[in-house]
Amino acid sequence: MPQSPARQGTLPFKRRASSARYGRAVPIRENVVEAQADYHLHLDGCEILSTVHRYKLQTCPCCHNQFRPVGGYGATPGVPDRLVRLPDWPRGVWLGIELKGSDTAVSPAQRRLHEMGAIYVCRSADEARDALAECTEALRQMKR
Repeated sequence: MPQSPARQGTLPFKRRASSARYGRAVPIRENVVEAQADYHLHLDGCEILSTVHRYKLQTCPCCHNQFRPVGGYGATPGVPDRLVRLPDWPRGVWLGIELKGSDTAVSPAQRRLHEMGAIYVCRSADEARDALAECTEALRQMKR
């Protein structure tokens, strides 16, 4: 897919870490990958459903301290972070994309689904766009 003029500029969430000056790899957090992928897929005209439920801070009624609830993010194990589709795809067809940071591990359920070909595991917005292009091409081949 060709780059749109809006994509050629810098994104507001891109930052250069101070450790990048010294030649060390800078880990990319999962929430940054999610924000970048959402931004680029939205520019490509995709409908995006997020299955991630981040818990908000709660306040203790006694001492008024804020805390996060114990436990995961509330998602079912193995369910991808994003369900993506283009408007011209057939009804009921969604692309499952699991977005991971550079150092984030893939769970056994996600690994099994990825090996089955049910979801894509992407570590950058470019990989998510490549997965979208691959799925679009596969749908185009099926129509012939």
